[in-house]
Amino acid sequence: MRYLILLFIATPYMMLGQHIQLDLDQLKELTLNNNHLLMAGELKVESSNSMIQSAFTFEPTELFYAFDENDIAINGLPNHKFGFQQNFDFPTVYGARKSVFEAQNRLAENSLAYYRAQLLKSVTQSYYWLLYLEKKKLLLEELINLYSDYAHQAMLKYESGESSKLESITAKTKQQQLLTSFNALEKELQEGYLQLKSFVQVDTIFQVDVNDHSKYENIGNDWLIQLGDNLSKSRIAVKESELKVKKQEMLPGFSVNYFIGSNRALDANLQGYQVGLKLPLLYVGDRAEVKSKRLAITAAKQEYEDYQWRFNSYREQLEANMQRCQVQLNYFDTEGLRFAEEITTISKAAYDGGEINFFNYTGSLEDAMRIKLDYLETLNNYNQTAIELNYAILEL
Repeated sequence: MRYLILLFIATPYMMLGQHIQLDLDQLKELTLNNNHLLMAGELKVESSNSMIQSAFTFEPTELFYAFDENDIAINGLPNHKFGFQQNFDFPTVYGARKSVFEAQNRLAENSLAYYRAQLLKSVTQSYYWLLYLEKKKLLLEELINLYSDYAHQAMLKYESGESSKLESITAKTKQQQLLTSFNALEKELQEGYLQLKSFVQVDTIFQVDVNDHSKYENIGNDWLIQLGDNLSKSRIAVKESELKVKKQEMLPGFSVNYFIGSNRALDANLQGYQVGLKLPLLYVGDRAEVKSKRLAITAAKQEYEDYQWRFNSYREQLEANMQRCQVQLNYFDTEGLRFAEEITTISKAAYDGGEINFFNYTGSLEDAMRIKLDYLETLNNYNQTAIELNYAILEL
């Protein structure tokens, strides 16, 4: 399925050497189907799941042949013995080991879910960052075109004696400054696309859909918020199950020995068996290991408490920042952007009518552009904060 998706998306456009416009959902789908670290995580989950049944692995059965001249049969001749021996742990050990593997499997599943969410968060953040840069690029292109036109007009006016050389030089200087900013923005866009591509991991040449709705609204997924909590708890569960196994392993084990003996003068085989009890008499090292595992559990619980404190503080900061950004966006939506358009329209009419000079006109254009750029920056801050709040994932 993964390769069919790539073939469908990439082939017709790559042949034309064009960039494909992809929206966020398409990029997420490609990422989930092609990210190699995510595939590795899925394989680790399969591996840990298959390990569960290995909890009931027993020591290899020992087959033996024995001859001892002291082992005399009833006919006075020594026996030749054939038999086997099998060792067993205390019965509860096997169930405890299974619990460890099950806990490790849950940890692998939670780690995969955590990484998947981190990956989608990174893709989403990169996507909205690129949207911000692409829209900023459109604004700069618009202003560059304006300065290019007026630089040309200023040169014609200067050559005809209608204006000073200063106006022509200023127009060219402004144009060059904008071109420098534009080139820097192009480099930033290139880096942004490379970063996004490192998450998606496809050879397709793509571009974000600049017509996409630019405000991120997908906030409040409870299952995402629980990811870090689940991962922390599963780490504690693994350590607790490992301690339980260690305690069970300190219980007595068993051994069973069965053999058949005979010699050349006997008409029938002689049978025998031996049942043994394995007692952990020297368990100084075992006690130290139990203590170490208990301390590891306590440390994991302390880390979980730390995560809870950091997580709650983190969410409160994000919510406060979102409210601040929303207030600013409300201003831009109700007044700011309208003012920017009015400034541009009125100043152009005034300049064309000779009411203001070139320097006043360019100053007004820059004021209008600054409002639009501030709006884009505020919108990007809002989006990045909203994405952080939606995924609410902290490093563990």
